Amino acid sequence: MDIVEREHKDLSKFAAQVLENQSADRDVKEKKKPYVNPERVKTSGAQREKLSEEALAERMQRTKEQNEKIKQRRIISGMHIHNDIQADEDAFKKTQEADCEQNEKIKQRRIDVQADEDAFKKTQEADRVRQALAERIQRIKEQNEKIKQHRIDVQADEDTFKKTQEIDRVRQAHQRKVQAGRR
Repeated sequence: MDIVEREHKDLSKFAAQVLENQSADRDVKEKKKPYVNPERVKTSGAQREKLSEEALAERMQRTKEQNEKIKQRRIISGMHIHNDIQADEDAFKKTQEADCEQNEKIKQRRIDVQADEDAFKKTQEADRVRQALAERIQRIKEQNEKIKQHRIDVQADEDTFKKTQEIDRVRQAHQRKVQAGRR
């Protein structure tokens, strides 16, 4: 604990000293005044001489010519800039057209894929319907076969029944004859 307390006190002292130094620096800066020489113009050296009328006219003419050249350069530069801008616009339009074409291709591809998926689903549905119909037709054929077999069985039963009735009649007729002969 003693070490921590000592370090804390040292840090507190150091922070106090920094704050004092900063406030002292501010006081010194506020007291300093800038250097001002009211006769500063007189210390610069030889005075300039005025230009003659001819020299001034010549200088004005050179300045006008230079300004004219600058204007021409700006116009030419402006043309180049205009050409660059036009080229940029053309390139941008081409890029936009290419993007539109690509988007249209993507859209068409999606439509084609969706149509293929729909056709596949319809084909699957048609296959299922065909399968269901084939199974139903098979069941109906089986039922028809059973019905035919049943009719054949019924016909056979009827034939058997008729034969049995015929036999019973013949037997009864025979028994009647036998009974009539015994009498």
